[in-house]
Amino acid sequence: LIADTTVTAMIPITKNVTIDLNGHVITDMVVEDRVFNFATAGVDLTIDGTVEGSGMTIPGEYLTSFNPSQTKYWGFVRCDYPRCSITLNGGTYSGPTQNGSMVTTRKPVSAVPPDQFSSVTLNGVSMTTSETVLDIHYAKSLTVTDCTLIARGGFDNDGNPVSRGVVVEYCPDAQFDNVKVSSVVVDIEVFGSVATFNDCTFEAKAGWSGTVDATNIGVSYLGHATVNGGTYTIVNPDNLTGKTGANIYVYSSGGTIDVNGGTFVGLGNTINVGVDTGSYPS
Repeated sequence: LIADTTVTAMIPITKNVTIDLNGHVITDMVVEDRVFNFATAGVDLTIDGTVEGSGMTIPGEYLTSFNPSQTKYWGFVRCDYPRCSITLNGGTYSGPTQNGSMVTTRKPVSAVPPDQFSSVTLNGVSMTTSETVLDIHYAKSLTVTDCTLIARGGFDNDGNPVSRGVVVEYCPDAQFDNVKVSSVVVDIEVFGSVATFNDCTFEAKAGWSGTVDATNIGVSYLGHATVNGGTYTIVNPDNLTGKTGANIYVYSSGGTIDVNGGTFVGLGNTINVGVDTGSYPS
């Protein structure tokens, strides 16, 4: 880029694309879509935000109560196709979404084996949004290194409060190295995936989403997480009564977690296990 740019219509990714932000900012004014949306299989999108001042932003205020008339900006990048890659190197990405996420991959539009799913890589990126920062489904790999990811809390289209820093669903290789995550309620959910956390710093805040316990790392649908050091904290900044939180939570559908060191500070148990073998006999 040679100047700050405002985007008002979705840009389809139909071939390999590298965008050098070059110290400039893209403002997302694309309503009910992402700025970049993959439109074919087997292509790569790389965004270079390593020059100071580079980034992407979404206008508007972060809501503390549901506003159905809020303009719905869904985030920056979406991929529904196989054999693609999304790479973000550096940059600051911020702004409120409604029922969205900054980067998402979804189940491919055509049936392919898992080794042909797409991949996502983030290096040295800072991201702040309302609900989910990264919403990764059916990915071949997810690699996040030296990043800061913040989910301040938002609402879905029905007005239900939502806040999860990262969702990783059906990804066999998710790697987080020196990543800082701060969210309201759940920092990361490992849903049927395999994830490794090396020297990360997570903080989950209790109190946003009804009766849901605050959790740093939640595992579900037979997912597996490995924690190698780091600091994992549950806080209650508003001093709400009756709020609890476990640093690690195995949800009712089951999963496993290996912990190899780390510091854990919670509002109750360090580890909660809520496996329901009646509903999930496998």
